[in-house]
Amino acid sequence: MTLRTSRRRAMQAALITAAAVTLPRAAKPAAPTESGDATITAAQVQAALGRLDALIENGMTKTAVPGTAVAVVHNDTVVYERGFGVRELQNRAAPHFRTQAGVWKPGNLTNDDAAMPAGGVCSSLRDLTLWLRLQVASGMFDGRQVVASGPLRETRRPQIVAISPPDPSSGATKFYGLGWLVFFDDRGRLVVQHGGDFYGGYHTQATLLPAAGLGIVVLCNGWPSALRDAIPNAFLEMVTHGEPRQDWVSATETSFAAALASMVQTSTTFPQGKPPAGSAPPLPLDAYTGKYSNTIYGEVTVREKDGGLVVEFGPNGTRRPIFPWNRDAFVMPFTGADAAAQVAQLGVFFTIGAAGQADAALVSLGGVGPDAAATFTRVGPPRPDEERDSD
Repeated sequence: MTLRTSRRRAMQAALITAAAVTLPRAAKPAAPTESGDATITAAQVQAALGRLDALIENGMTKTAVPGTAVAVVHNDTVVYERGFGVRELQNRAAPHFRTQAGVWKPGNLTNDDAAMPAGGVCSSLRDLTLWLRLQVASGMFDGRQVVASGPLRETRRPQIVAISPPDPSSGATKFYGLGWLVFFDDRGRLVVQHGGDFYGGYHTQATLLPAAGLGIVVLCNGWPSALRDAIPNAFLEMVTHGEPRQDWVSATETSFAAALASMVQTSTTFPQGKPPAGSAPPLPLDAYTGKYSNTIYGEVTVREKDGGLVVEFGPNGTRRPIFPWNRDAFVMPFTGADAAAQVAQLGVFFTIGAAGQADAALVSLGGVGPDAAATFTRVGPPRPDEERDSD
């Protein structure tokens, strides 16, 4: 069980749905065609590029996201590549999270090895421009066929419905391809996207208009950032229509805020803030210590450490301290900035049995939404040498 991964996956799904479904569409989409009107001239691209700096800078001003990097490739040529924000002398952009108060706070790089089988790329803007070139050139790179064009095109074929608006006439249905989110724009052209934030505190997206040889990648070191969706949406409209047909930054910000609020409201309610006046002290701590099991999530262990309690998660023994809040309710505060800044603290609710010991524990898994917590049933005490841990 990986707490950060669980939380992010729940948030990712909701934010993707919010960005795709709840944003207003500027015009009724045309019926999709096999190739659509794919013709885009160099003049159209250059005209849009001339306005791209201002689009990004205005978006950063509106969202206050700490840093953004954008690259555009057209017909196998990198035509735009620029970073925005304060650059520090280090090899990577520091992650940031937005608190409930709307303030960006720096976070920590995390180890997500447990989620690596799901796939992920940690890269730079310059390296991603090379990947964009290969994509828009149908697998060719520097005159050599690196990837066969047939299998590459197959990754962009719609496989199953991913997101469908409540009213199909009001927006585009989006599909899962093979590693892509696939849909048709308002001119019937195929668009493929892949967004990411595998390491928390970043928000990224690559968008391709394959038949036009056009691609754009947006990297933000803030999560959640409206810019990763708003910039490519606005840029493609500037290329196609001459200007954005709506304020994509404001629309996406509003959509994200509504999605996050909805997720928090549907989460299991754990104590927030300071304990209430007159709160009851906990039972002796050994009433809570022990091993607890859940058929889906495996085991957690509650241990006594330095006069308090810690919860140990997963095979690597990740430990989180918990603190008394009101009798059998304990809080699990987050230290530093994290995606959980949207929820100030999580926790554990113990259920006390007839013998005066906890029979079960409702444990926050770090996510948001209806699956953000699970009940673990006591299966035994910790080993005697582990019950009191002073490491």
